[in-house]
Amino acid sequence: EDHMKNGQLKPAYNVQISTQEQIITNYRIHQNRTDTGTYIEHLQQYNQLYKNYPSMAVADAGYGSQENYEFLDNYDIETYVKYNWFYKSKMNVTQALNSLNDYGELNDFENIFVDFIKNAERGICKSI
Repeated sequence: EDHMKNGQLKPAYNVQISTQEQIITNYRIHQNRTDTGTYIEHLQQYNQLYKNYPSMAVADAGYGSQENYEFLDNYDIETYVKYNWFYKSKMNVTQALNSLNDYGELNDFENIFVDFIKNAERGICKSI
């Protein structure tokens, strides 16, 4: 299938690389074409290699998912990962809060997300 609609086939592999101070510290080859589904396995491999998780992780919005945020939070990894629809969102904070509230009472993750949105709009990029 031509997922990119550019006449090219998508590769069957997804290579993930971690660096620290421009030195490669970890790599992993996945058969999962999305970055979201590779993040936790990549961090777990890092833990197997170094017997701990990194204290901080930075990634683009392609890695943003509730599952990934919860994993990072569970292992106290300070992170700067935008939610996966960050660039597609044209909402201001009020619109975003209203759309979340349409589903009823907010759960713990959604409350953290609301704080994240408020900070992002003020230009503060903080771990969620």
